Amino acid sequence: MYKFIACDIDGTLLKNSGELSEKTIRAVKAVVEKGCIFALSTGRPIQGIEKFIQTMQLHGPMITYNGGMIVDANTKEILFSKTLEYDDGKIVWDLGQALDVTVCVWSENCLYVNKNNQRAEKYRSISGTPVSIINSIEDIPGKITKILWFDSEERMPELIEKCKGVVPESVTYCTSRPYFLEFFSSKVSKAAALQFICDYCKIKKEEIIALGDGMNDIPMIDFAGMGVVLDNGNDEVKSHADYIAPSNDEDGVAFVINKFVLGLQ
Repeated sequence: MYKFIACDIDGTLLKNSGELSEKTIRAVKAVVEKGCIFALSTGRPIQGIEKFIQTMQLHGPMITYNGGMIVDANTKEILFSKTLEYDDGKIVWDLGQALDVTVCVWSENCLYVNKNNQRAEKYRSISGTPVSIINSIEDIPGKITKILWFDSEERMPELIEKCKGVVPESVTYCTSRPYFLEFFSSKVSKAAALQFICDYCKIKKEEIIALGDGMNDIPMIDFAGMGVVLDNGNDEVKSHADYIAPSNDEDGVAFVINKFVLGLQ
C-alpha cells in the first residue's frame, strides 16, 4: 500500500492555465482522509504553496526549493535546510549578471532580484512573496537557499551551455520550467528530500509514489517505489518513469490517485 505521495506543482498538479481542478482537489482530499500523506514537492518556497495546502487540507512535510528546505505544512517548522556556499552563489550571480538574465535569489524565505522588470513581477506573483531589488549579492543578509535565472525558453539552451566549466560541481543546475534555470547545492535534490522523509516518517521508499514532469523531478521519480511522469513531460523525463499518466490538463494526478491508491479506475 502506498503511504506517501510526492507531487510536483507546476506542469503536474496544476493545469497549464495554473488552475487546480476540482477533480484533483477531491482526489487529494480522499487520499489524505485515507491516511496517505500527500506532499507538495516543488522549487517554490513555502509561501508559494500555502494556498494549495489550505485548499487540499494537507499536513505533514512539504518539499520546497527542490529539496533545499522541508517544512511542516501545519506548524511551518523547518525540518531540514541546506543552503548554497556563498562563493558558489556569487559565481552564479556574477555569471547571470554578465549574461543579462533576470536573477532571482532566495534567502531565508525572502526573495531578491537584480532587475525590476516584467519577469521579476511574474516570478513575484508565482511565488507569492514580495521582491527586494538588489545591485549586488553582498546586499543579501542571510544564506542563499536557491538561485533562479528567468529568461526566454528559446535562450535557455545557450544559458545552460554558458554554465559549463564555470558553475562548480558543488552546484546542481537544471530547468524546472522551460524558462526557469535553478541553482542549488549539489547535496540537495527531491530524492534526498524523500530519503529524509522516509527516515523522519518511518516510510519505506517502496511505499512512495512520486509524480512530476520536469528535469528537476527526475531524482525523485528514480527514487520512489513508483515514479510517475505525466504525459506532458518531455521524452527524457518519461524515460525514467515506471508509469506514464495522462497530462496535467487531463487531471493526471487525480487519475493516478484513483487508480493506484483509491482503486477507483
